[in-house]
Amino acid sequence: MRPARPPIKGVTSAGEAGERASGRAGERASGASGAGLPSQSVVAMRRAQLSRGPAPALATLAVLAALAVLSCVLAGGGGPGGRCVCTADTLECKGRNKTVVLADELCGRQVDKWELSRNRLSQLHFLPSPCHVAVLDVAFNRIQELHGPLQTCGDLFMLILSGNPLRALPDAAFQGMPHLSYLELDGAGIVTLSTNTFAGLSALYSLNLRGNHLAMLPERVFSSLNRLSFLDISENQIKIFPDNLFVGLGELRFLNASSNNLVRLQRGLFEDTQQLLGLNLSSNELSTLDEDLFVGLVHLRRLEVQGNRLTQVPLLQECCLHAHLVDLSRNNISAPDARRLRALLRLSHRLESDVRSNPVSRHALCAVLRAAGAGGVGACEAKGRCLCGRLRSCREPRECWPVVHLCEDACAADYEEWAWKKTDEDDDEKEATGFTSVTK
Repeated sequence: MRPARPPIKGVTSAGEAGERASGRAGERASGASGAGLPSQSVVAMRRAQLSRGPAPALATLAVLAALAVLSCVLAGGGGPGGRCVCTADTLECKGRNKTVVLADELCGRQVDKWELSRNRLSQLHFLPSPCHVAVLDVAFNRIQELHGPLQTCGDLFMLILSGNPLRALPDAAFQGMPHLSYLELDGAGIVTLSTNTFAGLSALYSLNLRGNHLAMLPERVFSSLNRLSFLDISENQIKIFPDNLFVGLGELRFLNASSNNLVRLQRGLFEDTQQLLGLNLSSNELSTLDEDLFVGLVHLRRLEVQGNRLTQVPLLQECCLHAHLVDLSRNNISAPDARRLRALLRLSHRLESDVRSNPVSRHALCAVLRAAGAGGVGACEAKGRCLCGRLRSCREPRECWPVVHLCEDACAADYEEWAWKKTDEDDDEKEATGFTSVTK
């Protein structure tokens, strides 16, 4: 059992803070005016000044400043650089314009969570040593480098560094954090990583590197993260993945590499990630996908490659046996191969595939779908209704699979209405995988 927390020094109630501020403000104002007023409230002092007529300009400014300080204190803000607040398990210091956290604000060092985001902190020297915090949120500050003080926090479970101007992360940047499970580094301006940046993070479960300026990743940079399940490297500038990038990630479930500049993916890239459930490669520059690229990904349920430059439907028969969604929309598929479409439609009895916004005519695609053995395509040729007629006729969602989305907006309302009829099993599955199966 954790020992009782000692009284917290320097943290007072709003009433006590107001009384102290009033007393100090009154002293400053009386000294400035030379009136020698006895200690009284700022408001009473102001009334006395008004009854005497115009006060000297300096005294008036002092009184107005005192009133501003008092209003901030009574409102609980403490003014710019206001004091932190302690609750049962949290040091609350969010958005207080602070450049440093004082020693007497650390809540007796007994709290588990420190919320210090949206301040002006440029370094972390105020961290105690050793530091027993479990959750440290210093997002959107001015921290430019990670150094010694952070590495004394051996009990850290979650570290949030989002929105800081870090630029580079050196070797062993997170050394001494064996229990760290969640690491948020999104929007941190990171340009480079070293091979051993994440060394020692054997318990890491989720890593977010979204929205940085990474143009390349070192080989095996993630190799020590053998418990990693979620990896987000989207919205960077990566053109090519090195051969051994995902080596050691046998527990990876979800990979988001969307919105980069990827031009190709080499064979064997995903050999060590055979537990993948969701793979997002959308909004890149991919023109082809190797036939063996996804071999072994038998658990993959959601594959997103929309917004690339693909000219043909990829061969997926060696993977995706349980796929629920394959999104091929917004590519350059102009003449889909019937054999490849047939293989796609046979992947799963519950597959949704999206081929909208490709330069292929609706009639041509319907003809290919018929050749591929897809049923219910008669509505394709009627007023651009695609497969909406088929969806309307479904009594149960399972009767509709496989579903192929062909048109932009014609089917949107019908599909949304139909999608609500999905079974409870589907809802449970969406919660378990962290993805929704309805395509917007």
